[in-house]
Amino acid sequence: FYQQLIHFRKQPSCFVYGDYFLLEPEHEELFVYTRQDESEAWLVVLNFSDTETNIPPTLSRGRLVFGNYRIQGDPEAVRPWEGRIYRI
Repeated sequence: FYQQLIHFRKQPSCFVYGDYFLLEPEHEELFVYTRQDESEAWLVVLNFSDTETNIPPTLSRGRLVFGNYRIQGDPEAVRPWEGRIYRI
């Protein structure tokens, strides 16, 4: 998993050179941000807690590209310690 993540980090140039925007700074469980440049944008959702939580409905998500779990059941539910990367 981590080798794939390291390889993925180097592929989209916006993860290296793009702008970082923190979203939902007051959320107690989720760390959510975007990385974007003039050609692409990505949404990163990380649950740094030991409880399941839902993605805020105000976030627009695109296609799920990477995650450390397969989504089962409710796609809004983020499991404990789960990370997801969406192309938006």
